[in-house]
Amino acid sequence: MEIEAALLEIGRVDGRLKSSPARASWEFAMRMRGISQSCENAGVPVQPEDLGAWISRGGVPPRHAEGLNDDIGVAAIAFQLNELWKPGICCKRSVQPSRVDTFFGYRQMAFEYAGDDTRFYRDLAAKILEESHSTRRVETIADVAECCTKLLATYGLMLDQSLADHSAADGIVSARVRPVVWLVAACIPRLLQSAGLTENLHPNLVPSIRDRDCPAAEIETRIKDRIAVEGIASRRSLDEFERGIRKLTSVGATKRSRSQEAATVLCAMPQIRSNLLAQAIGSTPQGAGYIRRSMDM
Repeated sequence: MEIEAALLEIGRVDGRLKSSPARASWEFAMRMRGISQSCENAGVPVQPEDLGAWISRGGVPPRHAEGLNDDIGVAAIAFQLNELWKPGICCKRSVQPSRVDTFFGYRQMAFEYAGDDTRFYRDLAAKILEESHSTRRVETIADVAECCTKLLATYGLMLDQSLADHSAADGIVSARVRPVVWLVAACIPRLLQSAGLTENLHPNLVPSIRDRDCPAAEIETRIKDRIAVEGIASRRSLDEFERGIRKLTSVGATKRSRSQEAATVLCAMPQIRSNLLAQAIGSTPQGAGYIRRSMDM
């Protein structure tokens, strides 16, 4: 798909999201796609479905249970991106966080399973996000790519220096290398929004970037490739979630029922535990169980 047509599809999605009952479900799914791509950029690939299943159930993160010796924990990436993409940060308008995102223990899971990584990236992420929005005004995809190149040059060098100092001070021959490219790439959806190319934040527009020395022209191409793929995929996902919610709420619920809220959560996370569903919709566990059974979930 041509980049203009893809941006037009994203624009149509932005327009529909203003009144779509599936907005929260769609946002959660797109966030999982963005986190999945960021994990791949960090060298710890995880499928969006596995991320969604983990977050909806809690417990041990993907890859951690497999005993893999990764340079960065998946829980740290999920937590940091949840903070980076939080509604209202560097946005033109204030957006209330969805119920789908308000009750999950990202912070608790991040510090429990990847505490060192979480502490390491927390301040670094704040600096990168602040600088990405303090540079000259971005108006085009080329501007976004140029901004990313500068961030990679600045923070890649800083990271190398900090690791070298740490190694020299502690007498460590081989220091642990924590990747930084994924964090810069994760700022791209915010930069596209700031440039006015998207009205809403689209976390699924994180492109595939793993090389710190990637030139601006290559980053621009990869951003365009990602937009071309995700443009139609975003619209199809919204169509699917809207159909799912209509189906789940066609059981004759009353106005006081929590069926609409339950359908939003269940469409995004069909494997969610019943106690978390109750928290999400503001109901008792018994009430949540009844609604779930009535929806044949």
